[in-house]
Amino acid sequence: MTTEPATALPLLLVVDDCADLREGCALACRVAGYSTIEAGTGHEALQQAVRHRPQLVILDLMLPGVAGWDVATLLKLDPRTRDIRIVVMSGSIDSVDASCTRHAAAVLRKPFGSADLLACVNKLL
Repeated sequence: MTTEPATALPLLLVVDDCADLREGCALACRVAGYSTIEAGTGHEALQQAVRHRPQLVILDLMLPGVAGWDVATLLKLDPRTRDIRIVVMSGSIDSVDASCTRHAAAVLRKPFGSADLLACVNKLL
């Protein structure tokens, strides 16, 4: 479910192809006072980032189509989105290569809890 962003709240884009994880992260962030939008693919994430300009992207690396590390690179190359902070989430730290961590403000290793997610988001915003 994508929630239309509220104007006064910091906007977060949650990107994961697993709907349960994506929706759970978005719900935890909304309960904590953030506005969220969601994307299930890398292509959709790029479109949402350009359209809505979130303050933070919570980005899974393993996505269908455009992979998460490519999404991170493309966001940083685009002048419209280069200032957006990126939190990378991955099931394996081994899958986080140097090019991706260069673009990431933080890395969350799956599985993580809501408290870990919110501590990371709160620190960056």
